[in-house]
Amino acid sequence: MPNKFLDLLSTQTLLADGAKDIYFNRLFYQQAKEPKELWELPNGEHGAAFLQNAQEYSKQVLAFFDQAITLV
Repeated sequence: MPNKFLDLLSTQTLLADGAKDIYFNRLFYQQAKEPKELWELPNGEHGAAFLQNAQEYSKQVLAFFDQAITLV
């Protein structure tokens, strides 16, 4: 199931979701262009990964943006 929006991205991509919801993240990761990163939160479920791991989620997202900004 291709995602037409991933084809439009031309920047570094972070896909983050709960490890219990691996199907779509892995499909989207395969389709995304490099550079890309897949991060699966342990014990997280789709849409609730942030709520279940708010501190770690925020830490990862901020680290991703810090790295992406320095590459520009």
